[in-house]
Amino acid sequence: MLRLVKPLTSGADICNHFRRDCKYVVGNTVVGEEFTCTSVEFRHVLEEMVGIYGKPDASDLFPILARFDIQSLVRRMKRLVLWVHRVLDAIIV
Repeated sequence: MLRLVKPLTSGADICNHFRRDCKYVVGNTVVGEEFTCTSVEFRHVLEEMVGIYGKPDASDLFPILARFDIQSLVRRMKRLVLWVHRVLDAIIV
């Protein structure tokens, strides 16, 4: 049977769900102020990532412009993804 799920309406909802899931996964691994500081930074980064996902991109309308990254969305997203990978690698290892 299918269960209806309430759609997420904002970036804060996505961040809250992601933070909750991260606590389930790595909750026993990292304890203390380090995780609190990281989770606050993580929330800000996720909010910025969701904001970038929501912005209209000129290359969606004109695919030939994608290689130039006029709005620097790709560059900003790569920077954020690298930050997230460094944090998760530090937690997992």
